[in-house]
This record gives sequence, structure tokens and C-alpha cells, in this order.
Amino acid sequence: MGSELFKRRQQRVIMKASPNAKYVLLLLLRLGSAMQYAKFDSASASSVYNAGSDFAFAASMATASGSGYWCSSGSHRAEQVVSWTGLLATRQTLLGISLSWAYSPREFKVLTSPDGANFIENACWRPGAGQEVSYVEHVMFEKSIAVRAVAVVMRGPRAWGYFGLNSASAIVESGPAMLVSGATSPSGELCVVTSAEKLSLNLCVDAIAAGTGDEIFRISDDGLLMSTMSPDACVTLVDGDASDGGILAVSSCRRAFEAEDGRAVFRRSAEGQLQFVLGNLCVVGRDSGAIAAADCGEAAQANDAGDKFFMVAIPEFDPAFAAGARASAETARNSAVRLAGLIAQLNRSMPAVESCTLGRQRPCAGASCADASYTAGVARSAEYARTLALREDDSALGRAIASMGRQLQIDNLGEAIADAKAIITAARQKL
Repeated sequence: MGSELFKRRQQRVIMKASPNAKYVLLLLLRLGSAMQYAKFDSASASSVYNAGSDFAFAASMATASGSGYWCSSGSHRAEQVVSWTGLLATRQTLLGISLSWAYSPREFKVLTSPDGANFIENACWRPGAGQEVSYVEHVMFEKSIAVRAVAVVMRGPRAWGYFGLNSASAIVESGPAMLVSGATSPSGELCVVTSAEKLSLNLCVDAIAAGTGDEIFRISDDGLLMSTMSPDACVTLVDGDASDGGILAVSSCRRAFEAEDGRAVFRRSAEGQLQFVLGNLCVVGRDSGAIAAADCGEAAQANDAGDKFFMVAIPEFDPAFAAGARASAETARNSAVRLAGLIAQLNRSMPAVESCTLGRQRPCAGASCADASYTAGVARSAEYARTLALREDDSALGRAIASMGRQLQIDNLGEAIADAKAIITAARQKL
């Protein structure tokens, strides 16, 4: 009865609201616990406070909660406009933006861009939702839109004289995404990955290169964190027991939901925590790579940001590409084995080639007749230079290529080709 009364009150509020407000209210009711936030990958600002460091109050400080905050230079005129712009790595479908103000403005508006260069107004000039220095507000768009960049344009400084953001997060439409941990690693970003129904933190680049899709999740409208690799696989706190951190695993969505204890229902906070809807528990990543549950307040005090997880939207996973890569890799490995066998036969035949009459009648002369071992060294060095260049490339692309090579077991093919070229070159010199 109480639930029905609450629903009727909601309906009356919506009927009295303006068309735009109706949309926002309906949207918020529909989203419920499934509201999904995504962090901006980079940011810029038209004004930055100079504190003797280029990064102390840089625009990028507002891309992640807890890392600091962006602050403008201050002393702005009443009519002066200051902007903060957040850029997403890939275009995503946005429902709105969440703003955690460090120094709130008198008014602001929000512009969006589908390509990161051309902007249109999606939320017109409006007063800040509060009078305090710092508070959090959500700006919902009239419809979902494809966005690459968002610009928050501010004017009218208040008594504190600055504009500032603790954090800005995109409110995105639920879709396939990777759960990237806020914890840092010398080797690169860490992602939540499923393996044999268990969860762990692995290098994102290795997870992507594996091509299995075990790093891809989706939050349903009911707040279930679903693995995309199975229609009935959801992240669950096993037995609903969080003692000693509990065990997070992948199990049946239906059975977990029927337990009605919130063991498999999550919500994303604007600060980046992945929270269970019941209790005050959050998902945390441990130094060991394990995934556990912990008190949200206590987890937020940790210095490693292990309680922060960011949803990085990706295209729909297509296993056909990975299957094709594995098939091609197998063909390449089989070809390398056959090549090695033929080269071994040629190498064993070298003494016979040296005693051949044809070889004696055509003595080798000139620069092309270098010692076979030297030629082999030159050939090997040329191939090794290319192989080592890939291995030592520390860019995201370079690490991905190296990881794919290791997992497909083709990372040593360059050395096999170098050996073959060296022996063939030496054999030609003796003819």
C-alpha cells in the first residue's frame, strides 16, 4: 500500500512539472540504481590558478574525484566567461553531466560536441542549484545525445572570486564497458576481468589483447553488473557475506536477484565508487589483484584509489575478430615450424654445397662475399632491430601489439625469419 501511494505521489509531481522537468523526473525514475557515470579522459580550461606548479589546479584535476580540483585564476569580472572542457576517449551516449563544484558560479551553461571540436548548447544559462561554496548537482539533457566532449561555461563569480570543480562526470547510457580501477600500476591501467567465474584485476592491455571479452561488463536497468560473455552471468557477493572482504564472483543473475539481499545490485557514485545498493559496501581492488567488498567510508580513505572504478565505454564485442586472429596465428606458427625444418635441412647441406664443383668454378669476389657468420649477424641484427623496436615501444599501441604477440605465441616469429634469411644468404654466397 505504501509503495502504491508513493507511486501516485510521483505521478502527481510529474503531471505538474514543465515538459523538460517531466523528462528529467521520468528519466531519473527510470534510471534508478542503474545511473552510470563515466570519467573524462582529459580536460582543458580557459583559466587556471597559478600556484607555482603547472598541475596543482589544472583542468585535469577535475577528471577524477579525490585527485585535487580545478580552480580558475580568480579576480574575474562579472561578465567574464570561463570554461572547463572534458574530453572522452571515444564518443558515448550521454544523458547528462554530474558537477561537483569546488567554487560554484552564479550561473553556467553546458555545451556538447559530437567530435570534440564543434559545440552546441544543450543546457542554457541557469543559476547554480545551491548558494554554498561547494555542492553537487546533476544537469540532465532533454534527450540522450552522442558526445565526445562537454564544455561547462561559467560566469558571475561569487564572494569567493573563483570558479572551480572537484570533479565532473558524464552520466552515460548503459552499454558495454570496461571497469578500469583507479588504483595505479607501474605496468599500466588495471581492469576487472572474469576468469573461471572469479574476478581479479589484470592489466587492461593484456585483457584487451586476449580477445576473450572477459573484461567487458554492462549495468542493467535493475543495477545488475552483467558479464557480456554469458546471458545469465552477473557479478555477485557470494552468499551475500562481506566478512573479511567477502568473495566477488560471477554467477547466475536470476538466482542472485531472487535472493533479494542486494548481493548483485550495484550503483555508481559520482565519486567513482561501485556501491552495493544495500548497506554501505563498495567494491575495492586489492594490491594482490583480488576484488573484495569493504565499507565505503573506510575504502575512500585509502591512498591507492582502489575503491574507484571507471566505466570506459567500448563498442559491442565481436568474438569473430579474435577467432580470426587466433586462426591466423596458428597458421603462422605452423608455417614457422615448417620453415624451421626446411632451413635445418639446408643448414645440414652446407658442407656439400661448399665442395660442389660449380662453387669452385665460380669463386666469390667483392663486397657481397662477406663471411657467412657476418652476413648472418647483419641479417639477424636487422630483424632484431624491428622485433626489439616493437618490444620496447611503451606506447599503448606498442604494449597492445606486444601483448597480442605473446598471447598468440607469435612474438618470436621475427627471430625465426631472421635465422632463415641469414642461412639463405650464406647458401647463395657459396653457389
